[in-house]
Amino acid sequence: MKRVFLGFLLAGLLIATNSYMVPEISRYRKIQKANAGLFLLSPEAEKIMSLDYEGIRSFWVTLDLRVFLATILEQHPYFPEWVGDVVFKAYRVASALNPYYFDIYYIASLNLMWDFKRYSDAEKVLKRAIKYRKSDWFWYFLLSFNYFYFMKKYDLAAEYMTEAAKLKRSAFLASLASRLYYASGRTEIALNILDGQIKNTDDENWKRELLKRKKALLGVLKIERAVEAFKRKEGRLPYDLNELKQKGYMKKIPQDPYGGRFYIDSDGTVKSTSNLVEHHRKNE
Repeated sequence: MKRVFLGFLLAGLLIATNSYMVPEISRYRKIQKANAGLFLLSPEAEKIMSLDYEGIRSFWVTLDLRVFLATILEQHPYFPEWVGDVVFKAYRVASALNPYYFDIYYIASLNLMWDFKRYSDAEKVLKRAIKYRKSDWFWYFLLSFNYFYFMKKYDLAAEYMTEAAKLKRSAFLASLASRLYYASGRTEIALNILDGQIKNTDDENWKRELLKRKKALLGVLKIERAVEAFKRKEGRLPYDLNELKQKGYMKKIPQDPYGGRFYIDSDGTVKSTSNLVEHHRKNE
């Protein structure tokens, strides 16, 4: 009986030890992997080592990156700064192995933008995505967002949003593009985009929205030309729109169809209190 009892006791201890140690060992290995970083060779070496299985290796690098990032977040409330280097290196390797692979561009660009504030690196990722996936409107859209929201490069944001609108054949994206051109002070280009979309849009609701935006931008353009004429003759910016009207540069001050009020900013740009957005949308 003693042997049987000792056997059960030993088995119980082994089970208990195993149930405790195996998760701890697994956790330890995860921590070690996270601390060591994601082990990758150079893109050139990885291509040689893949032995003609470059697409499969690209997939596994991307999968390893996903696991690596998840492991890091198990140990930290946020990503440490050095993890950004790992993300960028994984992108370089995976995209070198398979430059057409969607997932690596998606993961790398979003992480670099939002988690590491490495906007220039995200720009490089997205430009490479566009190079190899020219027909995918999404990359133009994402690059436009990076330029507009993070880098404040409104001209470039407008250009890439215009390309996204063309590829997707989207009146909505064309409307966004026109707003970006308006933000960058290129009203005539914004109007040209709208004219093209108005002609090619079958959706009557979107056509009405585009016509409304066109009306607003025509008002902006009219004021911009009056301001330029005033500057050439008077050698300064007008104090306000009423001065343009009083001195004969405009017969009538245009109305903003979005319910706002046009005004001249301190740098001479023409803006509206509505920002060319419906009032109910602004309050949502």
